[in-house]
Amino acid sequence: MELKEFQLNAVKSLFEAMDKPARDIILKSPTGSGKTIILTYFMHQFIQSFPKTVFVWLTPGKGNLEEQSKAKMDKYIHASQTKRLSDVMTAGFEENDSAFINWEKLTKKGNNALKDSERTNFLEHIQHALDSGLRFVVIVDESHQNNTVKADEIIQYFHTDKIIRCSATPKGIKNAEIIEIAEADVIAEGLIKKLLVINEDFPQTIETENQTGFLLERAYDKQRKLRAAFLSAGKDINPLIVVQIPNKSEVLQDEVERWFETQGVTFENGQLAVWLSDRHENLEGIEENDAKAIAVIIKQAVATGWDCPRAHILVKLRDNMDETFEIQTIGRIRRMPEAKHYNSDLLDSCYLYTLDEKFTAG
Repeated sequence: MELKEFQLNAVKSLFEAMDKPARDIILKSPTGSGKTIILTYFMHQFIQSFPKTVFVWLTPGKGNLEEQSKAKMDKYIHASQTKRLSDVMTAGFEENDSAFINWEKLTKKGNNALKDSERTNFLEHIQHALDSGLRFVVIVDESHQNNTVKADEIIQYFHTDKIIRCSATPKGIKNAEIIEIAEADVIAEGLIKKLLVINEDFPQTIETENQTGFLLERAYDKQRKLRAAFLSAGKDINPLIVVQIPNKSEVLQDEVERWFETQGVTFENGQLAVWLSDRHENLEGIEENDAKAIAVIIKQAVATGWDCPRAHILVKLRDNMDETFEIQTIGRIRRMPEAKHYNSDLLDSCYLYTLDEKFTAG
C-alpha cells in the first residue's frame, strides 16, 4: 500500500503528538481520506520503535467496524499481530498486539455483552498486561459516537497516557492535540469526489403528489447516466443509490420497494438491497464496484464507517437529523470507486436528492 503524501504527514504528526504532554490526540479526517490506513501504518511503525506497546482500537457497535478495521490491518500490514475481543479473552494481551474491540460489547448489558464474570476476566487480562510492563495506547474510532461517561469509564481501565480519537466530525475535547487533514488534500489525491451536487436540475417549485417517486426517478435516471459513462470509459463500475428512510417508516419503505419494482429493480433479481437493523438482503459483496445491486435502502445503519466507494447517489427521505449525522451520511457517497478522478464532472461528483429544505440550505 503506497501512502499518499498527506497520509505520511499525518503519520508523522501522530508520532510528534505522542511526544507531547496532551493525553488526547484528535485525528480529524474527512470520510474517504484513508483514516484506517493512516492509523494502522502508524501503529505498525510505532510498535517497531517502541516495543512493549499494545494498541486497543475501540469501535462503536453498529456495522461490524472492528472486523472491517482488523481485516484492513491484516491486508495492508503483513507482519501485524491483530486480535479480536474473543482472542483477548482466551490469550490475554501480549507485546505488539493490536486488539480491535467492539466498544458496546464492553459497555452494554444484554445479549452481546460480556457477562459479569467475563468482564472481571477482561479486567484481569488488562492488569496482567500492565504488571508485565506493557503500555496501552487506546484508539477510539468514530469518536463522535463514543464520547460518553460510560465510554470514559472503560478507557480508564487501560491506565493509558495516550488516547487517539478519530472522526470526520469529532466532538470537542479540552486540551487535546489536534491533527486535521484538509479536505482539499484528499480531493487533490483523487480519493474523494470533487463536488456534492444537490437537487440537480430541479424546477423552482415542485408540484407533485408523489414526492418519493419524484426523487427516486431522478436518482435512477442519474444512476443510468453514470453507469453508461463508466462503461464508455471502459470501467465495469455499477454506481449505487443509497435511499435513506426515517425510523418507523414501514409505509414509506414499502413505497420505495414498490417504486423500484416498477422499474424491474427487485430483491429477487439482486438489484435491490436492504440494510435495516432487523432485515438484511443482497448485502453480500455490495461494496464491490461491479456488484449487481443498483440501490440499497437504509435507516441509520450505514451512517458510520461503511466503506462502499461505488455509492454515488443519496436519496434522503429522512429529515431533521443533527449535523454530525448528516456529514457522516454524506460521507458514504464521497469516495471515488478506484481512488482516482476521471476528469469528468459527471463521474467526479456525487449526487444528493432531497426535499428537506432546511438540510439543503445547511
